[in-house]
Amino acid sequence: MLAEEQAKINALWKIQIRRADTEELIREQTIKNVVTDLGKEFVAHRYVTRSLERITWVMVLGTGTGTPASTDTNLWSPVDASEKGGSLTRSGNIVQYYVRYLPEDANGYTYTEAGIYDQIPVNAQPPLYPKGKLINHVLIDPAIQKTADILVDFYVQIQFT
Repeated sequence: MLAEEQAKINALWKIQIRRADTEELIREQTIKNVVTDLGKEFVAHRYVTRSLERITWVMVLGTGTGTPASTDTNLWSPVDASEKGGSLTRSGNIVQYYVRYLPEDANGYTYTEAGIYDQIPVNAQPPLYPKGKLINHVLIDPAIQKTADILVDFYVQIQFT
């Protein structure tokens, strides 16, 4: 009898809102969410190409509402000014994307959604996200009203189980 393993991809967002002057934690929330079909295709593609391509990624925040679905290919209402890159690390079977929005970043909006766009060619010109693929989409509830009084850390872990 042949054993069959069921591989899964899980995504977990951790958002930390801090006071800009002291970095005191104001609010923290953790959200489990959907990995899009494009995100799953991306994983399969990376296994085949073995990282031979030169690509990059960005996070984008938005002001739209709805229910994220695996078929999503874009945020509902992306805010170009929120596009920002960060670090990407791997530990075992977990990949973590990290972005910090500083007090001067992406102010004046109430953000209700966020997403990671990956597979962006390194030589692409801004805005970058339309040239990539939305691999993860999350609804932020309660919403984040971004002002110069706060900074926001996004830790997005994608686990392969």
